[in-house]
Amino acid sequence: MKKILNFIKNKSNILKTLFIPFIIYSFFLLIFTTQGVPTLLIIRDLAQTCNQTLGVGFLSNLGIIMWIGISSILIFIIKVGVSKKSRYNNLIKTGCVFSCFLALDDFFLIHDKYIIQEIIFLSYFILIFYIIKKFFTQIKELAPNLFLTSLVLFGLSIIIDIVLQDLFPSFLTITQIIEEGCKFMGIFCWASFWWTSASKILKSQKFNNL
Repeated sequence: MKKILNFIKNKSNILKTLFIPFIIYSFFLLIFTTQGVPTLLIIRDLAQTCNQTLGVGFLSNLGIIMWIGISSILIFIIKVGVSKKSRYNNLIKTGCVFSCFLALDDFFLIHDKYIIQEIIFLSYFILIFYIIKKFFTQIKELAPNLFLTSLVLFGLSIIIDIVLQDLFPSFLTITQIIEEGCKFMGIFCWASFWWTSASKILKSQKFNNL
């Protein structure tokens, strides 16, 4: 009898868990279908649809994976309440929001297709300025070199994107390679900063609980 009750309980939890992805899947399938996008094009991978090799868009996708990965780690730390016991709580929350914003922008190409990129870049600058002003001391205690390096690389990427590519259109391939390279290394340093910070917070909490 106990096994049957546990099965029913677990079955109920599974159904509740499946409800969310089912709604999301159905919602977007319906939305894009009504816009005239063929169903197979909605559900299939882009490289598969375009009959391209693995290398097409690979580095861009890898960067998005890093954005999502570090955002997920920060969300987890906030969700389980680890950061609440730490004086770095607000820093972690701010980093999580900003990382999620960057991940969404990169994944959906918001600054390329939907909003003027100068506006997006300005919002980046404001958020970074806020983080530095508000949490400068805490950043110095965690991994300042990684944080500063990521900002420098992001800055170079933006400068190349909005300035150099217009000044030297004949060297577009070279400037694009350099821009995306700076961006990729910046994402890695940014993710490394938050990974290092999260590790230090978890270790300090473990030490305090002993």
